[in-house]
Amino acid sequence: MLNWAIIGSGDVVNRLVGNSFEKKGISKVKYIFSKNTKEATKLNKKYNYGKVAKSVSEILRDNTVNSVYIATPPNLHAGYIKKFSKKKKFILCEKPLALSKKELNYIYKICKRNKISLITSFYRRYLTRFKFIKKILEKGELGKIITFNYRLFHSPETHPTAPFKPKKNMKNLPWRFQKKISGGGNFLDMGAHAIDMISYLISDIKKIQTIKNNRLNFYKVEETLVSNIELKNKIIGQASWSSVVNKTQDLFEIFGTKGSVIFSLNFSDEVAIQKGKKKFYKRIPFDKPFHKNLIKDTIKKFTKYKLNKTFIIEEQGFKVANLQLEATEND
Repeated sequence: MLNWAIIGSGDVVNRLVGNSFEKKGISKVKYIFSKNTKEATKLNKKYNYGKVAKSVSEILRDNTVNSVYIATPPNLHAGYIKKFSKKKKFILCEKPLALSKKELNYIYKICKRNKISLITSFYRRYLTRFKFIKKILEKGELGKIITFNYRLFHSPETHPTAPFKPKKNMKNLPWRFQKKISGGGNFLDMGAHAIDMISYLISDIKKIQTIKNNRLNFYKVEETLVSNIELKNKIIGQASWSSVVNKTQDLFEIFGTKGSVIFSLNFSDEVAIQKGKKKFYKRIPFDKPFHKNLIKDTIKKFTKYKLNKTFIIEEQGFKVANLQLEATEND
């Protein structure tokens, strides 16, 4: 039986997770902990979790807890991973894993030393729409893949998860734009999913070259970032993010010798497929809650690890974080 503790009570837990950890006789949430006790209590009642923990120490003292889901801002990830890895807990952690390459290496070392299993929440890999697109590519329906392009543009007011009005509420700047908490801007936050999806759909990334700037100075992290990306199979493409334009656009395009596929990573359900002169559309809604399929797979893995007494560090989270941090720290 997997007995979970959820650390965090923000939008991710409420909107993306819900009661996905509950599987009768196999998995359940025993605790939820947050520095915001009011929010934790609200979620506990809404999803019928076990109880609201008064402290992390309360969870650490309970030896029946064997799995932990960390859904806090990134600046708290390393500290929680250290505490729970010492207690040999399985860990599912939100992205990005770390604020710097030094911190990322530290997380890897303590997980390896303490022999625990760590998975990063790249939930888009488990969604039906992206599995469908991957099958199209694997079957060669678009021919030989030549290039790709991804862009996520929006204004501060239309940010998908952290909208705010510049100048009017700068004192309440969302944590995603506070470097000490998030580590960077959209490239480290939502960009992690794009980098992972490039690896999942096309090929692992060999190198990223980035240029970033801050035109309007609403916050101290980058507002706009453009990347040239080279994959291990020699395919090259581009990706760009901007948080201060007046048009919202979320577009992923993959081009091959026989056709193309165009879709959204975050918003539209529509997938546009073109083969030669023929073009058709398929509407594939996002599975909800978004984390459901990821958590289902994680429960299977952790149950297997528990029975076989094995420990796995899934490398993808480290690969993505390393690429992003390397790109932003060395530009």
